[in-house]
Amino acid sequence: PIAAFADFWRRVALQFKDNPRVQFGLVNEPREMPTETWGQAAQAAVDAIRATGAKNLITLPGNGYTGAWSWFESKWYGTPNADVMGRVTDPGDNMVFEVHQYLDKDGSGTNASCVSAEIGVERLKRFTEWLRKHKRRALLGELGGGANAVCEKAVVGALKYMEANADVWTGWLWWAGGPTWGDYFLSLEPDGGKDKPQMRWLQPFLSPAAAPRP
Repeated sequence: PIAAFADFWRRVALQFKDNPRVQFGLVNEPREMPTETWGQAAQAAVDAIRATGAKNLITLPGNGYTGAWSWFESKWYGTPNADVMGRVTDPGDNMVFEVHQYLDKDGSGTNASCVSAEIGVERLKRFTEWLRKHKRRALLGELGGGANAVCEKAVVGALKYMEANADVWTGWLWWAGGPTWGDYFLSLEPDGGKDKPQMRWLQPFLSPAAAPRP
């Protein structure tokens, strides 16, 4: 129930509100409910967090796996995210939308082939325009493409596009990393001490301040 969800976030906020390094991501890829229900739950959670005095950044996903490319589609449990999620407000004015975007044919991130060299920009463009129209900002919380030339161009194109629209894009995260992924084609985990090909694409877009020290 929504009340329990809000209370959970109230308790989390009480625990971490004095730590500015902690961000509150409300949930990963909400789905299987009407978009209006998720919008109500998200608003209740945001209000509960701010009622504690917490000023931490809140990341807010949309319904139906929170795809940037599907933000305007009604097939994800009724009303599109574009018609509902813009109503969620933050009294603390420190909230961004979190969307995910993969570049394969169905946007699921399960295929190493990308649709085209331009697909990264194409799948972000309309959502970017929506953000600007509604004076909102977003984080690309998951991005991924297979280790091939088409995906390289698509990923680099998407990253350049977000840099060019930094008034509404706050950053991006690659999916995935860590030793438990094994030979998963999207994993950035080094293989025998050697970087995966995708690291070469991403390196120019990493902030020097965030780079690991030698």
